[in-house]
Amino acid sequence: YVPDLLDSPWANSRHAKLGYRSELMIPIIQDDRCIAHLRMASKQAGIFSDEERELLVGIAEHLAPVIRNPNLYNISQERGRRLEANGKIARGVGSELKPEELFQTIAREIRRVVPCQRCVISTMGEEGRFFWHIDSDIEVEAYQNEAVGIKSFWEKEVYENKRAIRIPDVREISTTRTRHLAEAGIRSVLLFP
Repeated sequence: YVPDLLDSPWANSRHAKLGYRSELMIPIIQDDRCIAHLRMASKQAGIFSDEERELLVGIAEHLAPVIRNPNLYNISQERGRRLEANGKIARGVGSELKPEELFQTIAREIRRVVPCQRCVISTMGEEGRFFWHIDSDIEVEAYQNEAVGIKSFWEKEVYENKRAIRIPDVREISTTRTRHLAEAGIRSVLLFP
């Protein structure tokens, strides 16, 4: 329990900047693991009483089985959707679809199982970037290499090191490209070879 965010180590947190003064977080425990939490926030400092905290702890104890059972169902549903998407992509690759139709199918199926507003399939080579397909709800300024012949961190990691990159918040990376992505409304990026 944080009775006053402004008098805590979280004085500069996102919640404090939004005007919240007190926060209460109650873990939801099952099998000695925190599987979820209840979080209450108020714009008034010191608002949560001992009785309210005890009540919420009691409620949290009853929520664990309720949360766990739907999660098991949701996991099996999600696996089914992913297998179905993989099957559609495999059928597309094995079909006689034109490349544009194939990449459109792949991007559509990826977006069906991975929540995102933009899916890009592209190639990076000596001549620059070639976009096979862009499936996007967001308009983003066209990509331009910041310096010809110099590979970005992203390009090196994906193309040379063959590693996936996950950037939870593009606003925390200071490049021209991440600034364009952030200005367009994109917050996180996942790239994989």
